[in-house]
Amino acid sequence: MYRKFDDIDVFNNSSVIYMLKPNSKIVSWISILVATLVTLFLISILYKYEEFNIYFAKVINNDEENYISIAVDEEFIDLKNRNYLEINDDIYKCHLISMTDNFYIYNDSKYWDALYECNLPDELNVNNNVLKVKVDKNTTTIFEKIIEKIRRGINNGRTK
Repeated sequence: MYRKFDDIDVFNNSSVIYMLKPNSKIVSWISILVATLVTLFLISILYKYEEFNIYFAKVINNDEENYISIAVDEEFIDLKNRNYLEINDDIYKCHLISMTDNFYIYNDSKYWDALYECNLPDELNVNNNVLKVKVDKNTTTIFEKIIEKIRRGINNGRTK
């Protein structure tokens, strides 16, 4: 008639399961983990930063004029319509004179030679002087870069 308390299946009885308290350490660690993941996800979506490429150029003295020769890749060609270049952390007015049709391949990337005329100060206008040229691309987020890497990996069959 009446069941003894020892005969009750503790693991399959819903009232007994409901009365059990979860371990507070597990709940606190899971909540910290979820809060950290949500914070990292929000930072990757909302934080914007500027992207740039760095190229090395050489000053060439030609017909008493000084030009800058830069080996540029495909990303730079998309950005070539610029009137100003950042050379050695200063901005100078420059304009594109010519770009070769022939390219050479280095590390699976195509490079072309571009020739610029710039108004540089005398300390930089030395023949065969190497200059650091920084070209801003755009502003992006970490999330956009991750998605771009995934898409490029799917298209190429690997990630770079």
